[in-house]
Amino acid sequence: MKRRKGLWIGVICLVLSFAKGDAQPEGRASAPADTGKTRQQLLNELRLNKARVELEARKNDLISKGREREIARELFNEKIYTLKELNETQNAYQEAEMKYKQALLTLRETRLNFLKDATHISVMEAKKYVLSDGRRMVDVTLSNNSNVSEAQTYLSESLAPASEDSLKVAGPEEADAPMSQERLASLLDIPNIIVSISQAKGGAIIGKPYDQIVPSLRLGEKKTLTFQLLQEEADQIAIQMAYLDVAEAVPVVLEAESSQSIPVVEATQFSQEADLGQSATYALKVERFSSGRAAFQLTVVNLPQQITYSFTDAGSNARLSQINFRQNETSHNVSLMVYLPERADEKVVMDRPIAFYALALPLSEAGRLEGGRVLSDSEVEAFKAGKARLELVPRGVGKIEVRAVNLYHEIKTGEDVSMEITVHNEGTRRLDNIRIRTNMPPSWQSSIQPDVIPALLAAKEEVVKLRFVPPSGVDVGDYEVQIQTQALADNRPVQTQDKTVRIHVSARTNLI
Repeated sequence: MKRRKGLWIGVICLVLSFAKGDAQPEGRASAPADTGKTRQQLLNELRLNKARVELEARKNDLISKGREREIARELFNEKIYTLKELNETQNAYQEAEMKYKQALLTLRETRLNFLKDATHISVMEAKKYVLSDGRRMVDVTLSNNSNVSEAQTYLSESLAPASEDSLKVAGPEEADAPMSQERLASLLDIPNIIVSISQAKGGAIIGKPYDQIVPSLRLGEKKTLTFQLLQEEADQIAIQMAYLDVAEAVPVVLEAESSQSIPVVEATQFSQEADLGQSATYALKVERFSSGRAAFQLTVVNLPQQITYSFTDAGSNARLSQINFRQNETSHNVSLMVYLPERADEKVVMDRPIAFYALALPLSEAGRLEGGRVLSDSEVEAFKAGKARLELVPRGVGKIEVRAVNLYHEIKTGEDVSMEITVHNEGTRRLDNIRIRTNMPPSWQSSIQPDVIPALLAAKEEVVKLRFVPPSGVDVGDYEVQIQTQALADNRPVQTQDKTVRIHVSARTNLI
């Protein structure tokens, strides 16, 4: 029996040595040739070859362990191997099978991981336009432009078995036949894309909604998303996209919507106050959502004739009568200055708002304007023009003048000074709560009648009587008295100027 068992062991060793020799791959896995591929593509191929070599090694080990198991079964049936020895070969085979399957999964996972290098979302368009209610909108068009040929490089090669024995031993799950075009395309579908728009250099989100989710974007498919632009002056944005395990920001310059040829006129401050005789400046932005060339006349309607105006370029201060948009130019910054008359009248009434419009008219529309006629809101809206409704509130100027016939007085000791001043409202609005005060030399007394004027209309005046009383035993010499006034106009302090009264005190002459 011992001789027979030794003979069988020799046969097993000889068979296994041939089996291992047959199971070796015919050649080494060659390094990928550099055919102008990127560094990342070369690294991917190296990782792929590493996974293939590992799979081939596990396959050969599985084939070897499978043959050992079959021989062990025959030896067990011949009563040469014990049950323990049979179980050991069975366990070794199962362990080799598990490692082989792990290597197969690793290879497939490696190949699928490379899909993200072939996956790509292109921003096809980013167009800015304005709605009738003035809201700025942006349409962002995305396209799944994944690289199919690159994906085929990693996914379409088959993992063919090395021999018939490998299929016999390892089973059919190893065979990884080339993928169909339909299956390959489905793997390049991109699910759950989160899209938002932010400032061009990163930072705050400037689109509403703050983000949108595209449930799926198939290969070659396009989707258009609409955002409200919260930062209206933005001409450049970044499109933020998060999908799979990729996060990217694509900076773009917003295109103008070519169908909107009429510009939009916007004022930073549409309502302003200005004093009579002064001016107010409106900062206007004329924006056009079209890429072609065009010219527009600048004008104002519904201002009273007493109020004049002019347009200037916000950058150069050059006076403008029209603006020209060059190719792909989308906006102009313009200043509108309005000049109020010195005096109010029936059309320019203090504190009564004056509504008017600033227009950017196509040259073909300019001839429709009738000079001097006040247009209704509906008539203005009928113009095919950019327009901004503005408001001007004329305010009167509070200005006070104090007049005196004589500001120099000579008295003898024991005498006092009596004088009058005239408080005149030379402004254009009522003065309120006018107070007259005096700053006297030490021990001097004064009286003022009246010391408070409750109200004084424009161009009106009132006489105030003053009396300055020196102390008894006053020294001879020169003295000064300051007359001070305070007043309010429209609850705002009015600038005033003090008056100085000079008094010369001389000794009384004794008569014999």
